[in-house]
Amino acid sequence: MYVLYTALIILVAGICGGTLNQLQDSEQEPRKSFLTSILASSLVPLVLYVGDSQVLEHCLKGTQESAFFALFGMSVIAAIYGDRFISSVSDKWLADQLDEQKKITQSLTDAMLATEHTLDVSKVSGLSKEEQDILSAMSASPIKFLSLTTLQNNLGHDQKLSDLRKNLQNLEDEGVVSSLVGHDHKERFFIIGKELQ
Repeated sequence: MYVLYTALIILVAGICGGTLNQLQDSEQEPRKSFLTSILASSLVPLVLYVGDSQVLEHCLKGTQESAFFALFGMSVIAAIYGDRFISSVSDKWLADQLDEQKKITQSLTDAMLATEHTLDVSKVSGLSKEEQDILSAMSASPIKFLSLTTLQNNLGHDQKLSDLRKNLQNLEDEGVVSSLVGHDHKERFFIIGKELQ
């Protein structure tokens, strides 16, 4: 029920902002003015959610009536500045995404360029020959983080991909290697476990 109230508040605020924009600039096309204002006001919950504001939560649960007024006020302001508000929200989101991507890329680059990641395989007991070969190939590589296909190439395709996955999982379960998922959320990269470096 409160979700409906919240949606109505956002819609009414968008219409109010569109009306005010139309009154201030009568040459602007009314449809564009209203649609832009409604879209801008509908972005307010996203901004509140990303900003960890309690206003949206209080509106959706109906726990504080003042939250409805705050949401209405913010939505009207967003609607009045429609184009600029949408641009600033999208610019901020893109900047945050690029910043996060840069951090991930930098940490991967730093890790890949690190050189001290050798391991004396003979010191690790209870490993199969295939697991020992994997650790030797990882230790000998100038790159610290290795993808599955790179590791298979370094091994000279001696292990099938499915066996290589299984052996890497065993090594990871034993804490001998660690892995992280790439930014595409598909490919995993493997590194010799820190405690063994």
